[in-house]
Parts: sequence; structure tokens; C-alpha cells
Amino acid sequence: MVITSITYRILVNDEDVTANLYPYLTSLSITDNDSDAVDELTLELNAKFLRPAHQDKIKVFIEDQFLGLFYVQKTTIRNNQQLSITASSTDFSSNVKARHQANYDDMTLKQVATKIADRNNLAIRSNMNEPASRFEQVNESDMSFLNRLAKEHNAIFNIKNDTLYFMKKHTDVPEVEIDISLCHTVEITYSNKTLYKSCKATYQNTKLNKNVSIIVGEGEPQLTKQGHFQNDDEARIYAENALKRATKSLAEGSLSIAGKVIFAGSNLTLDNDVYSITKVSHNINSSGWVTACNFSNASL
Repeated sequence: MVITSITYRILVNDEDVTANLYPYLTSLSITDNDSDAVDELTLELNAKFLRPAHQDKIKVFIEDQFLGLFYVQKTTIRNNQQLSITASSTDFSSNVKARHQANYDDMTLKQVATKIADRNNLAIRSNMNEPASRFEQVNESDMSFLNRLAKEHNAIFNIKNDTLYFMKKHTDVPEVEIDISLCHTVEITYSNKTLYKSCKATYQNTKLNKNVSIIVGEGEPQLTKQGHFQNDDEARIYAENALKRATKSLAEGSLSIAGKVIFAGSNLTLDNDVYSITKVSHNINSSGWVTACNFSNASL
């Protein structure tokens, strides 16, 4: 059955195809991740609908809210009756996964991210304006390189809507509050992590031409980490953040509610507790619209 209860709008290569799509669309699903994992769109239609071309650009609006830009990756026809379209938030035909050898001298992380965004014809959004340093991209793709920098500098990196995001964690984050009594389903699991008392971060000091280790905290058990740092201060900050994350009591959960525009990465207030939303799934079909969220306090 076609979708009738939800207002949606779909553009393909910036052309509004909603009216043409309406008699054929039976379900629409969007998965939105807050990490470097790509977001995904799946459309299920009657096979009579014209199959889109590989890398066609699809923009999705639900109840007049923009939910994302996606590139067609795969189409499947089942029993000559059903057409399934899968699209992702990253254009994998670009050079974003090509390996590069590069040095970024006397640059902030925002400047590094901007240079890479320009190389891949992407817009940029970044607030990483810490003092300039030197960064080495050693036979790494831009995706791998920025993922590594994000982990080393407590940042968030992803590519969405033709924009490269390289942001400090917990900055410019949307706030969402959900009444737990309105959830269709909700489950929260609480657990304790290993009680590390210290953390050792090791890196190659190019000036001294030797491995250097920085230790924060005292005693055993000790958490060990290795990374690419420019100096002892960077290694110390990384070790402090890693120790804090590793020793924090963990709460993880999931919920589902009636359709609501929510984005991964938002801060969620649920029953007076605060979490970070790690994943959002929107599922729309003839029965209506359901939004599901995964959340955790691990990164807070």
C-alpha cells in the first residue's frame, strides 16, 4: 500500500518527483549516525517506477523538514514487482577514499579539514581553532586521516549533505527532550567498566626521534593507548579523555516513538537523565511513521 498519512517531498537531482513517486512508494527508511558511519536511505516502490541511475542525488523532506541528501548506490528488482533503492550520505565515486601523502604545516585542525573539504568539493563546518600545529597524512585516505585526527583530538567527523563536519564534541549540539511515557518501547542497560587507575599514551616524537610515553593517573590497572601527537601536551589531553571515558559507568539504551524529526548527535533528556543520541532510524510506510533512537552516556 502507498504512503498516505505522512507528508513527504523527494527531489532527484534537484527535480521534485514527489507527484510521480506517490502512486508507487510503499516505504521509506532513513538511518542517521552520529559517527563516521554513513547515513542510509532505503526506498521501496512498485517495480513499474523508473529505476534511478547510480549516483543520482536524492533529497528527502518529511513534514517540511530536510532529513538529508543521499547518493544512489544500489537498486534491486524483486520478482519483477518490487523496486528497492539504497542510497548513502557519502558520494563514494569521489576521491574521499583515495590515499594521499601530505604534510600540513603550521595549520589548525579547522584549516586541515577545510583543505581536505576543498579537495573533495565539499562545504566545511568546523570549530577546531586550537593553536596551529603540524599534521602528517601518511598513505591514508582523507576519510581515514580525518577519522584518526577526530579520535586523537576528541572531535566528531562525518560527511553529510555534501558538507564535511569536523567539530569539537558536545558543541553546537541540538537538544531533544522526550517524555518516557510517550515511548512505544524503551530499554536502558546500565553497566560498570573496568576501573582503570591510569592511562599511558605513547607516540613517536619526531624531534627526539624516539617513542615517548605520557602517563596520567596512578596505579594499576593501566589503560594503554598509542597515537600520532605533536607534543606531550596533546598526548596528555588525549590520555586524560581516554581515562575518563574508560572509567565512567555506562548507560546505553534504545527507544521508539511516533514519528518525530530527531538527528543523531543530539543531546537527549529522558526521565531527567541526559544522553547522546548515537543513531536515529525513521521508518515510514502505510501504517504511519515511527522514529527509533539509540543513545548512550559514553561520550558525555
